[in-house]
Amino acid sequence: MTLLPFFMISERVLRDKSACRSMLYAFSLYDKLMAPIDRVWASFRQNYRDHISCRPGCSSCCEKGITFFPLEVYWAAHNIGNDRPLASRLAGLKLSQDSACGFLLDEKCAIYPYRPMLCRTFGLPVMYMEGSRYLFDICCKNREGMDIDELKLECVLNMDSLNSRLVSINRIFSEITGIDSSARYTMQKLHELIK
Repeated sequence: MTLLPFFMISERVLRDKSACRSMLYAFSLYDKLMAPIDRVWASFRQNYRDHISCRPGCSSCCEKGITFFPLEVYWAAHNIGNDRPLASRLAGLKLSQDSACGFLLDEKCAIYPYRPMLCRTFGLPVMYMEGSRYLFDICCKNREGMDIDELKLECVLNMDSLNSRLVSINRIFSEITGIDSSARYTMQKLHELIK
């Protein structure tokens, strides 16, 4: 893997080989964070295939203005930059000004392999703690005809666990790069990084 010139981080980080390795380490931690999401998707597809509306053409989740941590946006930019065919296709892209995500092209995600965690979790059954109890949620399109109380636990993402790990990895990335860990970016920032 190489770091590409579009990384607008700091000259110190780019000159410091150990900092570059550390940044790649943060990216590798983020890659590992995606693995449980992919496993839950596989299990969900296997067990509830007839209920899943998520497919090319369904873009209900792809809204403009959703925000992401710096780690996620720089991770996506790094991976897109290393995917020469995709980087070439996106080079002249002008983000649409409508209400959908600018990377939604012809009702498909143009950056699908490199989409951030939140985009990956859309549509899946998720659980999270509110007060002293767990709540469950799922996309209304994937819920049709499904008994939520009958969901298999291996088909449900624990968002509290994922989010706390994401925050920790983002802090590591921020310590390495000097980017404020509380910053939030839209897909517009990703577009700027890959131009």
